Amino acid sequence: MCKYPFWHNDHTLIEDCLFTVYSRAAIWYSKNIRMVNTWVDAPKMFREINGHITSIKNPGTGFISAESIGEIIFDENCKHPGECDIRFVKKTHLA
Repeated sequence: MCKYPFWHNDHTLIEDCLFTVYSRAAIWYSKNIRMVNTWVDAPKMFREINGHITSIKNPGTGFISAESIGEIIFDENCKHPGECDIRFVKKTHLA
């Protein structure tokens, strides 16, 4: 376990990982993060992550905010999210 393992990273691949509840605030202020076959069960996992999400599989709870999402995938044995808030945000530039 460690605190803040992926803060301020760019072009990072996270593959075959499990982020438990002890991984609080693991990925903040990062760009171009690619997560493959990764399970997230941590609170406040992401902050200020902008851009497109290719796919999300079995979102259960929490908050997902993105400019766009390619697809949301549900396994047949997984119930649909009752407490997952998915929002689309517009990219804004401040002068």
